Amino acid sequence: MDARTVRPKIITLSGPTCTGKTHLQRRLEERGYARVVTATTRPRRGDDAADSYLYLSRAEFERRLATGQFLESTEVDGHLYGTPVDSVNRIAAAGRHMVMAIDPEGARAVHSEARRRGWWCFSVYLDNPLQRLQERLEARRRSDPAPNEDAYARRRASLVTQQREWLGCVGWDLVVDHFDGEAVVEGVAGLLQRQLLQAHAEEGFGLGYGDREGAAGGR
Repeated sequence: MDARTVRPKIITLSGPTCTGKTHLQRRLEERGYARVVTATTRPRRGDDAADSYLYLSRAEFERRLATGQFLESTEVDGHLYGTPVDSVNRIAAAGRHMVMAIDPEGARAVHSEARRRGWWCFSVYLDNPLQRLQERLEARRRSDPAPNEDAYARRRASLVTQQREWLGCVGWDLVVDHFDGEAVVEGVAGLLQRQLLQAHAEEGFGLGYGDREGAAGGR
């Protein structure tokens, strides 16, 4: 690899339901990262932005899965989720770096593929006390104009399992035990930005390259 070649860089964000992954993802987008849009068969919720997911029918998702169009895929609460290979490749070809909110098994698959390609990757696990997560999930349910009560019940039940099993299933690069409050969000975003700048420096670009990509948002 040429000393001046910028490797694509991926940060994965994982953690139980309602931890704050999407919030941190948005902060990193503000600092120059491109968000990898996940494909899903889940119907769009009332609180979803139009570009939150690539919404597919189950038949279309399974067609793409069978033809190798996903970097990884999983099923949660009866809905399929996957990371489109073409989306990752487009972002990498444009020389941008990626952030994705993803479950631990997906993170493992993404990092394995990133290493195979010689890309830089950094995994983050976010957590909060169980009561706080339950409160956030209930607030989300109340704000949902058409909540699927069965789905919310499954998500409530899964919180305990997620906290018990997910932390130890991947060798995370960073674990944040109490991810709550804007000061913590900004602190973690700043730490990740420093990791990125260090990676640039190791590739021979120095800090100025990261600043040019939007790293000036770091505080």
